[in-house]
Amino acid sequence: MDGKSLIVSSLLLGACFIAGMYTLAPTLEMTAKHLIESERLVTVKGLAERRVKADHVYIPIGYSVKSYSHSDGLQMIDAYRAQVLEHIKRYGIRDNDIGFSMPSMYTFSEGSNGTGRQVYSISAGVYVSTDNMEAAEKLKNSFYELMNAGIPLTDQSWDIRYTYNGLNDIK
Repeated sequence: MDGKSLIVSSLLLGACFIAGMYTLAPTLEMTAKHLIESERLVTVKGLAERRVKADHVYIPIGYSVKSYSHSDGLQMIDAYRAQVLEHIKRYGIRDNDIGFSMPSMYTFSEGSNGTGRQVYSISAGVYVSTDNMEAAEKLKNSFYELMNAGIPLTDQSWDIRYTYNGLNDIK
């Protein structure tokens, strides 16, 4: 390649580079402005987070017994139910805020090969569903009193659920 064609090729390449930069410059400028502005703007798409105080609580109080007699087991469940109801009412919970869960019972045989005595495992419970948050908080903090009274609470008793019913008011 001779010197003259090298100069022409270099000039042609330079001209193409300048034309490309001239065409690309407005696009680069617009992109840079968009990046700078996007750091100052917040896009809201309808979701928000806000802390609110719960206005309703559901407190299950489950208990269970094991007995060698079906009738003895049911009598123990009834006695625990009466104790739990008395305890709940001491904390100012109204009757219409108290409900009862369905009792359940299953049987099994003691011993590794199933030849032992028949055992009845019976579970039942009482639940509180109330808007009286102050009384409910006091009741929740009293579960150890129930345990000290000999009521065999189940792990269901720790599944307390708080809800907020005023969501439509703050939308």
